[in-house]
Amino acid sequence: MLKCVMVCCVLVCIGESSGFQCATPHTSAFKFSIVSRRNQTGNWIAEVQMGHEGGLQEAGPWAIDVDHTTTKCEDSESILIAAIMKGSASFEGKVSLPKGALVPKGPPSAGYELLSGLGYYKMHTEPTTWHEALNICTQESAHLFIVNSEFEANALVTLWKNTSVVWAFSGFHDQYKDGEYVTIFNETMASIGFSKWYGSHPLTGEFQCGLFGSNRLLADNPCSTKNIFICELEL
Repeated sequence: MLKCVMVCCVLVCIGESSGFQCATPHTSAFKFSIVSRRNQTGNWIAEVQMGHEGGLQEAGPWAIDVDHTTTKCEDSESILIAAIMKGSASFEGKVSLPKGALVPKGPPSAGYELLSGLGYYKMHTEPTTWHEALNICTQESAHLFIVNSEFEANALVTLWKNTSVVWAFSGFHDQYKDGEYVTIFNETMASIGFSKWYGSHPLTGEFQCGLFGSNRLLADNPCSTKNIFICELEL
């Protein structure tokens, strides 16, 4: 009951400040709940659970895009959580993913290792193309990994213990515009906290898909080439 009251208060406060009017209550076939918490690294995580009755059997799994906004005013704090739910079946051929999709709290599947303070990671040593790697990670309820700090870069090197291959596909690319690299969540490389490149990289032209190496550096390669890759699930 306390959680329901808190959510209602936030929505009323924001509605008044934005000039919205309360809508007439109506029934809906969709039911979802949102729980917001801080993870071990201090970041906010909004978890969404949704259920619906009926619908088409051929509809694919739901992807949930969650935005969490905190507004402080003197000694008070207002929190707005907005969830956009989309039906999707496969990410094959795509270059971006919905951020905030609901994921399990434990390892997404067999073979994932917990790196303290970061999350779960799995090194796939069977080489594949970048888009295939993106889809495999999504099927495992994870995503193609992204390095966000020097700390994470150093920790990831431990995953190379079972392979002599240096480079693994990572979740960034410049397929929208040559030379302008973004993550699979459409974040700029300048905003993610790590941008140390190898040698003359990044390269232009067909070198459009990101790599991270056991040398703790970034590089790029044609998306159609086959590399090992790492899937990631944050805490």
